Amino acid sequence: MRIRAMVIAAVLAASLVPATAAQARQPAAAQPAANGAAYAAPVTQAGGPYRWATAEDAYYQRRLTVCADSLEVRHTRGGAAFGYLGKPQTFTVQGVDAEFGSEWVYGFAYGDVNAHGYVQNGWFCL
Repeated sequence: MRIRAMVIAAVLAASLVPATAAQARQPAAAQPAANGAAYAAPVTQAGGPYRWATAEDAYYQRRLTVCADSLEVRHTRGGAAFGYLGKPQTFTVQGVDAEFGSEWVYGFAYGDVNAHGYVQNGWFCL
């Protein structure tokens, strides 16, 4: 009986986890809708598919290279953009906002911006 429960739990867990990491990052717009429509409405994806800045990066104030074509720099989390960083410009991480799931990173944006601000996490090169 115990083995049967473990098998059922394993099957349920496997059905909830995407088969690949790429499927996990795939936005909802690219997945078929459950109601039979061709595609679901677009959903803003939190963070990017590249390296995420960590609290350790903030502690050591690491200067990371941006991998995005256009990364918005903002005065507040989710506020209006006042500048843009692009590859290979850099960003010094001074704080990772753990309250919001580390989606926003605070620091100094070098390159075209040269100012402090927030950027969306997940757009730094390895």
